[in-house]
Amino acid sequence: MEPSAAIAIIETDLRAVVRSLYPSGWTARVSAEELEELAKRRDEEARRRAPVSVPTDLLAYTHFYELRKILESDWGSVAPVLGKKREFEVWADQVEDFRNAPAHSRELLWHERALLEGIAGLFRVRVTKYRSSQGRDAMFYPVIEHVVDSFGSAVDAPNPDELPPTVDSQATLVPGQTVQFRMRGTDPQGRELIWELRSDVMTVRDSARGSEAELTWEVLDEDVRARCFVEIRLKSSGVYHRRSSHDQAVNFEYRVDPPPEST
Repeated sequence: MEPSAAIAIIETDLRAVVRSLYPSGWTARVSAEELEELAKRRDEEARRRAPVSVPTDLLAYTHFYELRKILESDWGSVAPVLGKKREFEVWADQVEDFRNAPAHSRELLWHERALLEGIAGLFRVRVTKYRSSQGRDAMFYPVIEHVVDSFGSAVDAPNPDELPPTVDSQATLVPGQTVQFRMRGTDPQGRELIWELRSDVMTVRDSARGSEAELTWEVLDEDVRARCFVEIRLKSSGVYHRRSSHDQAVNFEYRVDPPPEST
């Protein structure tokens, strides 16, 4: 695993912890100046990547040290998720060192990369175990952690107990184009994860396997409509699933125009 991927997993898991512990709003745990800085990062990201969509949730722009500060300020609530504070501090110090090294042109050595991957795995196990303790179904079924399309439209950690969310990509397409999706999920029992991309008519258009995977949607004539929905489904390799045929799903909405020569 590349160090950047391990860091991304760690930060994603810690953001999930923050969202879970403070469902009514995590912003009360940071200062007005810190919120202003996060807003600046969001606005800069939107400017730099235009016209690609970027997340609007300020939590998406927090760095590891900021997530660490939020969590360590209320360890009584965090302990059931991440364990002893001193142990977390030791691992967190290592993560900060490893995160800063590439920024100063220092490549991580093999044993440092292995340790970083191990820390990412440790946090993942603890977060998954905590999720499993929050409801019986979380003990048995996998969850989606992140899905993003090639336009930057994304959804993070959707609630598996609610109806599948719909992300409006605000992209206008024509037949012949392709859209890529990158997904990440986790299973409390460590089973292989299976992903499917389905069109409005529920036809499977692409599939992939793994906790991290990619899917491609080739836009066809049959997709032409003012509101075209693409569903990304997740299921484990097990026999039983949260929703009979699958475990969780998210939807992406697009506008697909007729080919120019047909108008």
